[in-house]
Amino acid sequence: MSSRSDSPRAAAIIKAPLSGPLVPLIDVPDPVFAQKIVGDGISIDPITSQLLAPCGGKVVQLHRAGHAVTIAGAAIARDPAAAEKARGYVAALGGRGNIDTVTACGVTRLRVTVRDGAAVDETALAAAGASGVMHVAGPALHVIVGPHAAEYAEAISTLNAQVSTLRVES
Repeated sequence: MSSRSDSPRAAAIIKAPLSGPLVPLIDVPDPVFAQKIVGDGISIDPITSQLLAPCGGKVVQLHRAGHAVTIAGAAIARDPAAAEKARGYVAALGGRGNIDTVTACGVTRLRVTVRDGAAVDETALAAAGASGVMHVAGPALHVIVGPHAAEYAEAISTLNAQVSTLRVES
């Protein structure tokens, strides 16, 4: 097995999951895709209701609107800096006391409900590693963090739980 950087890489074969014309991402009505916040890709305007598997893997999420699926293939390596990034996200979201809930939304987003939206520092979120922020509804927002969203959500929840379980002993 070669460790040289010029060694050939295995090609991934991805087939079209739908029949229909290709649509440039900038023309997709979802701003996360149109602005390429989660990366470049393709969009297909379907002409049938049949969805085929584009590659080997397991469907791990179907978006509730039915417009996107997440397929997991090989395991994604854990982010060794997850705890540090989680601390940065917590600080940028206004601190532990400002976060009501945090969950992974798909593979690449954190869905966060905050108590005070004015306490959220989007510049600090970007400095901590976020690619973008979407204000969803009321106090809820999506923080685009890449393929480790579940890991970051778990780390943030752990940080918040540590605070809520601290007790002062006399």
